[in-house]
Amino acid sequence: MCSNSHKMTIKFLLILSSLIPGLNYSNSQCIEKLKHQKSIYIAVAANFTKTLEKLATNYQCMTGIKVKLISGSTGKLYAQIVNGAPYDIFFSADAKRAKLLVEKKLAEPDSNILYASGKLVLWLPGRDAKTMGESFLHQCSKYRIAIANPKLAPYGFAAEQVLNHYNSEKNNLDLIIGENINQAFNYVFTNNVDGGLVSMSSFLQKYGSTRLNEIWEIPKKLYAQIGQYAVLLTKEYPNSSAADFLKYIQSTESKQIISSAGYKIG
Repeated sequence: MCSNSHKMTIKFLLILSSLIPGLNYSNSQCIEKLKHQKSIYIAVAANFTKTLEKLATNYQCMTGIKVKLISGSTGKLYAQIVNGAPYDIFFSADAKRAKLLVEKKLAEPDSNILYASGKLVLWLPGRDAKTMGESFLHQCSKYRIAIANPKLAPYGFAAEQVLNHYNSEKNNLDLIIGENINQAFNYVFTNNVDGGLVSMSSFLQKYGSTRLNEIWEIPKKLYAQIGQYAVLLTKEYPNSSAADFLKYIQSTESKQIISSAGYKIG
């Protein structure tokens, strides 16, 4: 069905046409206008927002088509889409929600692509994480640790798996839970905790190649792959530019940008 915003636009134009002589918008003309909208609305998982901003800027420069990003935790964005949020594309931080949207017929099955795989790191500001990373996690009940919400964010679920591996007494941990991975990162950045399990991409976006001794990349065998999938959302009036943008994400240029931002491709 047509979204509420589209219905309101159509209603407004029809009323306007009856009031102003010479303005002749029919219902079908309004719908046709909406079908050729130029802006692309994208729901994107918090960890990938900065990288997608760069990709969106490049795409806008090439095509002149505006890309508008709505960022949040994967779980919350998924709930918004299920409840009718009129996004064109969903960049999830996991495979689960993208698959569920396809099953619910809210996303195009052939559009489901793996655009990146996330890397989890332990960040210990002011410490040599490469040397003391494992010992810190073995003794993590002594520290305050920031992680993303395991129920909403795939990075949080991965962090929980890592903590369970190193500490059997989970209830004794002093965890500071961020709604998404960006919030968990900010808890560490503002010195509210002793350390945090954050995404490699968040750290590189902030510090680049400096302070790399403060992070320790968690062995991939300790957590499920953070495969990040994007899907084209099903709409009554599909935005053809959205499908084109997904093709751009799979280009060599885009993959190089994603890789340099701290993600594994494939």
